[in-house]
Amino acid sequence: MRVTIGDLAIALAVAGCDRRPPITSCDQDLTGEYAAGEQRWMVTDRGGQLDVFPLFPDVPASVLEVAPRSIELARIGGTLRGHTRRRYMKGATSCIAKLPATIARCADDTLEVVHAETAPPLAFEPCQWGRTEPARVDHWQRR
Repeated sequence: MRVTIGDLAIALAVAGCDRRPPITSCDQDLTGEYAAGEQRWMVTDRGGQLDVFPLFPDVPASVLEVAPRSIELARIGGTLRGHTRRRYMKGATSCIAKLPATIARCADDTLEVVHAETAPPLAFEPCQWGRTEPARVDHWQRR
């Protein structure tokens, strides 16, 4: 295969199109795709609020109907805090699990995300919840 000067110019132009500044602060626009091992997450930053969605199959095996997680965060006083939510359904009845989530640090193109896994309700009507797993810290690397 023969590479010409024109091919190199096009490749350099395309590579230069994605010139996002490196993440050094949580005050920056954090929109983008992030990887944590095999898991990929999409962050949409709208200034005061961030919405986070999984880009991988995020429905655990269950006899219930289970929705993928969503994470909603707000910028309040220099912090990014909010909740992880997941809907569980049994017939026409639903319960929405809601656990705290935080982005604790933003540096080196990495988000340090503190969150826990939701668990299905113990009972529906009214929704009753058991103990949840302890929160963990994930490092999401911008792709």
